[in-house]
Formats: sequence, structure tokens, C-alpha cells
Amino acid sequence: MRKYSFILVLFASDLMGAVKIGYIDSQRIFQEYKGRARLEAEWNKKLQEWQQKAAEMRKKIEEKYREIESQRLLLSEEALKEREKELEELQKEYQEFIQRIWGPGGEAEKQNKLIMQPLVEKVSEILKRIAEEEGYTIILDVAGMGVVYAKPELDLTDRVIEELNSEYEKKGVAKPEKRTKILVLEFKELNEEAKEENYSEKIPVYLSTALVSSGFAIPEKEDISRERENLSLTKPGYEFTEDELLNLGRRLEVEYIITGEVSKENQLVKIKCKIFSLKEKKFVKEIEEEKEIEYDIQLWRDAIQELAVKIRDAISH
Repeated sequence: MRKYSFILVLFASDLMGAVKIGYIDSQRIFQEYKGRARLEAEWNKKLQEWQQKAAEMRKKIEEKYREIESQRLLLSEEALKEREKELEELQKEYQEFIQRIWGPGGEAEKQNKLIMQPLVEKVSEILKRIAEEEGYTIILDVAGMGVVYAKPELDLTDRVIEELNSEYEKKGVAKPEKRTKILVLEFKELNEEAKEENYSEKIPVYLSTALVSSGFAIPEKEDISRERENLSLTKPGYEFTEDELLNLGRRLEVEYIITGEVSKENQLVKIKCKIFSLKEKKFVKEIEEEKEIEYDIQLWRDAIQELAVKIRDAISH
């Protein structure tokens, strides 16, 4: 989800007088805003709808491709051209959909702006009031600006966060439902083709993103690295013992840990997930997913999204 930056806020109450400068960190404001979970839930719901639609379109392309290949030797030249034309149309529709949703100025960008706009406007309102009441000439946003040093007393971030959260609580907004927290560790690559694709590291990234879209929570990357270091867990996750999984999971306050194995033969990718339950202190489920990756990265993402849905169903039952 895109976070907006307040690159420069200028209030010139008296440009000829002394310049008073303050700054904020918009990234920290978003991270510590109590309404963040609701914003992310709204965004993830819409994102999941788009991903599901894309997956359905990719499935149609895949089915049409297989249909053509299975009948290629039986079809007349005219019939074959007609089938290939249908495939091209499906591919064109898919590319147009991807561009319409995720391209520059697309629906994803517009929806993100729509969701974030109330928060952006509220932060701007708070900063404007602080500037006018306390005589600030300039308020900068240091997020992503590469600021080398700034005096802590000039930092207005905590004031903005406190006011935002105070107003959020006064509205009496119900707390969002607690989401099940899952940790995804490395997967064992069973053959050289899988190793060449670096699936051991790719799967945790893609699967974690898909799980968030499916309504789960995942630990922060920095927290995972810190706790693994604290426990001296330098080996890959698929080699962890159940005791090591239990200790790491408790430190990260997760309910489940996922690892497993993956293989790739030509275009066929096979993934096996193993689900470790912190409550039961053991592996409780195994889930498999396989898919032929014949076109582009989107098919791979579709397979991961389908795997996330299977994990959700397995955990909820």
C-alpha cells in the first residue's frame, strides 16, 4: 500500500523574520496510526478482488493454450488459426486488464489515493494548525529524503501521531478483528531447476504477500531477522527442529509457521507446504500445489495466491 509523503509544507507567516523549521516522518506516522489496520484491510480487500480476477483470466488463457496444443494435429489450418486468434484475444484482454488496474494512473493508484486521502488531509490539517499557532515557516517530511542530521526537538512526528490516534479513539471506532499471524520461512529446493529460480527465498516473499491479501498478518522482516539472530538460527527455516520453530514463533507472537519444499521440472512447479501450529507444538497440515508456468510471472503469483487460499481453508477448519 502506497504511503504518501509530505515533501514540503510551507507557511510563510513572516518570511522576512526568523525562519522556524520543523519536520515529521510520514512513514512512522502511518506505521503508528491506530487506524492503519482498517486502511490496510480496505486496500487488501480490493487488491484481492483484482488478483482473483487476474487469476481467472490467466486460467482461461492456460486452458485455451492446452486445448490448442492437444488438438493441434487434428485441427485444420483454418480451425487452428481461429483457436490461436481466440488465444490472442484472451491474452490481449488480460494485458489490458493488468494495465488498467496496475498501470500508471490505473485503478490501483486511484483506489490507494482514495483510501489514503482522509489521512493525508488530516495530517496536513494538523501541521497547518501547528505552523500557524507556533510560527513555523517550513515543516519538512524527512521520510526518504536522506536527512543526515536534525535536532530531535524539531521533530513534530509524535505530536501528529498523538493527535491522530486521540481523534481516532474518540470516534469510538471498533477495533478491527484480530488477524491470525503467520510466519513463512524458507522452502527446500529439491532440484537444480528450483535452485536456479531461487525459490527458497522467493516463495516466502510471494506467499507472505498473498497471505496478507487473504486476511492474515505477518511479522515485520526486521523482527524476524532480529529474533533469528537472537536464537542463533542461521540455517534455513526448513531445517529447524520443532523446538526451534516453537521458540521463534513464540518470540514473534505468531500462531502458525509455514515451510516446505519445492521442485521445478521444465515448466511444472510443485510446492508442498507444511504448517506448524504453535498451539499444538507440531506440524498439523500438509498442502500441495502444482502449476505449469508457461507465460510470465503472473502465473507464478496465481499459484501462490491459490496456495494461500488453501492454507486459509486448512487453518479455518
